[in-house]
Formats: sequence, structure tokens, C-alpha cells
Amino acid sequence: MKYSGLNYTFQMENMPFHVPMAALERFERFIPSHSHGKGCYEIHYIISGKGTAVIDGRTYAIDRNTLYVTGPYVLHEQITCREDPMVEYCIYLRMTQDGIRASASGSILPIFQEHPFWFGHDSQNIRPVLQMIFYEMEYKNIGHHAQLSALFQQLIICLVRNYTGNPPIRLDTGAGLNVQTSLLSIEEAFLYDYKDITLEKLAARINVSPRQAERLMRQYYNSTFQKKRTEARMSAATVMLKSGTLSIARIAEETGYSSSEHFAHTFRQYFGVSAGEYRKSSKKNSDTYRDEASGYYSQLP
Repeated sequence: MKYSGLNYTFQMENMPFHVPMAALERFERFIPSHSHGKGCYEIHYIISGKGTAVIDGRTYAIDRNTLYVTGPYVLHEQITCREDPMVEYCIYLRMTQDGIRASASGSILPIFQEHPFWFGHDSQNIRPVLQMIFYEMEYKNIGHHAQLSALFQQLIICLVRNYTGNPPIRLDTGAGLNVQTSLLSIEEAFLYDYKDITLEKLAARINVSPRQAERLMRQYYNSTFQKKRTEARMSAATVMLKSGTLSIARIAEETGYSSSEHFAHTFRQYFGVSAGEYRKSSKKNSDTYRDEASGYYSQLP
């Protein structure tokens, strides 16, 4: 899920900000060394997986709940763990005016600008803020620009509180279920963690019992946990089959099945054809499309 070419703006203590890009990605690839220009900041939050960041020549271990910010001229690269790839929220923002704004005691912006780099574990419950940002960008409900402006400001406040060592936020998990953020956590789980997710793990993510999580699945997705997980695994399997680079045994392993036989049975039951037949059909369709496209483009001036 990547949003580029965005044009969201907001102000923080009279400083205008622009947000041109945001992404929620599972990293299967290496991010080469790069840096950002004047007034630009990249906010990284890891929701699962492991990896390594090399920042200005120093190596940092990344794991779940890692938060780090790379600002102007900070050279950084990111290497994911192949066995447990990172899943990351990333937001890129840019200040559109120069200079540190001197403000009254307790102001946020000077502290933010004085930290072009920060690395640690989040203590300020930043994940629900990021979830709501992506929810608003995805669904664009009435008032979403105003809502995003408030959320981006809240994001910067959470960052600064991490920088200054504010006491950790402890949530009362019995205070009730925030449905929107819970639904986003569910969608994250099936999109990125289909291999290993269980009902118990999902329930723990959204701070409810397994029974409540199953009820939520039925209420909002008209499905059971088992059906939703199978749907996610089968969707991932079709992508892997179309790529043509992995064996069916490896695809079975990558999608969380205990054996090739179990995977093959589930795939045939779900799609009505075997995985091998699906791969052949996909290749044939791809070749046909490529030939047609080649013929079409050869006729262009």
C-alpha cells in the first residue's frame, strides 16, 4: 500500500508542512543508501519483522515497535531479514519554510527540528495514529483533509515525546474497542502475516479475546477467521505462481501450509484447478497478452 504524489498540507506552530508520500510495505528487498534534502524527514515505524538499518555508517538492529526518523542529509539504508521480513509504516514530510521557529516554553517544533535523526522503540503508542492516517487516506470520508491535518500534528507530538523521554503511555485495554484501528490491524495481519497469523495472535493485536475477534470478523467481513486467512493465503499463492520462480513446495511453505499435499488440496478446493494448472494457464495468458501488446506497439509511429 503506497501513496505517492500526495498533496496533504498542515501547519505546526505556524510552520507549513507538505506530505507527498506515505507507504505501508512488507520489505522483501534491500533499500540502498540515500539521504533527504533540506527540511525533509522520513518517519519509519516497524509493526513486525526484523532487519538492520545503517545510518551514517553505524548499524542498528530493527525489530517490532522500532521507530526511527531520518531527517535532512542523514545517510541511511535498510536491510530486511529474509526469514522474517519487516513490515513498515513510512511517512515522508517536508517543511516548506526555512529556519527553526523560536517559540514559547513547551513548544514542539524546535525540538522536532533539533533531532534530524532519532532511533529507538516507541513509547507513545504511535501505531494507532499511523493506522488512522492510512484509514483516512484510503477511504477519504467527509472531512478527511481536516482529520489528516490533526493526525499529522499528533504524529509529530508523539515523535517529540519519544525524543524527550516522556513516560510511556499505558492503554486501558478494557476501555473498549476502537473499531477503525482494530479493522486496520486485522487487514495488516492478513495482508502481511498470512503465513503465521492465528486467531489468538490476531486477538492479542487488537486487545480482545479470541471469541471477540471472531465476532468482529463475522460482523465486519461476513467471514470467519479461517476463511479470511485462507483467502489471504490463496491470494498470495496466485502471485507467487504467476511469478514462476518458486516451486509449489516452496509456495506451500511460504503461505503457511504444513505440507505440499495440504496446500495442493486447499488450492484445488478454492479455485477448482490444481496449482500447476493455474501456473500454466497464467503463463499462457501472460504470453498472449505480451504478443498482442508487442503487435500493437509495433504499429505505432
